Amino acid sequence: LIITSDHGELLERGCKGHDTPLLYDPILHSPLLIHAPGQTTRRNIHTPVNSVDILPTVLHLAGKSIPDWCEGQILPGFGGEDDDERSTFSVDAKLNPAFTPLQIATIAMRKGQYKLMYFKGYFEGEDSYELYNHEDDLDELHNLYDSEKAIAAQMKDELLERLNEADREFSRR
Repeated sequence: LIITSDHGELLERGCKGHDTPLLYDPILHSPLLIHAPGQTTRRNIHTPVNSVDILPTVLHLAGKSIPDWCEGQILPGFGGEDDDERSTFSVDAKLNPAFTPLQIATIAMRKGQYKLMYFKGYFEGEDSYELYNHEDDLDELHNLYDSEKAIAAQMKDELLERLNEADREFSRR
């Protein structure tokens, strides 16, 4: 039995509906409850995961092979490993033309206690970044991008590398 939903809302910052490019945690977090066959006790998992992890987890629990094209990983607690340093990504690109490289998008990358947000193509075309430390700032109110330069640079490099990989398929068209 799997219970989940789409994303949340960001009402506390004055955003209503789905018209915001912001990817703060109240928008990104969605519930995920799984009761596996034969499970008799509750286990809370606090490792960052993504919705793309559900398919490989279900296939694993059903004893099926996971196809190469399948994104995601088997969830911790269901055969996967806890990895607090795993990079997870979320994207909002509703203003970007379909099947093209991302020119107008927000990309959020979570790694360990940090979250980097990249605003691409907004603010008169000038790219912008925000960095938050979730150990000290769960509400994401204190942007550390300019003060935590080493962490910001490392995460920015990884995010842009992954973005370039994702855009490659659409750049060939």
